[in-house]
Amino acid sequence: MGSARLRHARHHIGYPKTYEGLHSKIFGGMGKATAVYIRDSDRELFERAERYARARRMPMSGLIMAALEEYLAQHDPGPAPKR
Repeated sequence: MGSARLRHARHHIGYPKTYEGLHSKIFGGMGKATAVYIRDSDRELFERAERYARARRMPMSGLIMAALEEYLAQHDPGPAPKR
């Protein structure tokens, strides 16, 4: 995943000290809790993503949403969802 979008997002929204504050700035409030199941074969990749997010004080939900937006922009260039 390219990090230019994440760098822009981090610069634009800043980083509050709490998960709730960051989630509110990104998504406009606390969202619905959703479980993400990871195959054992993908565990190393997921743990790498967790380290990346933690080092940047970013919740995994923010990293996952940024990755999904970037992936869909490249593979399904339909309209982006409104936030």
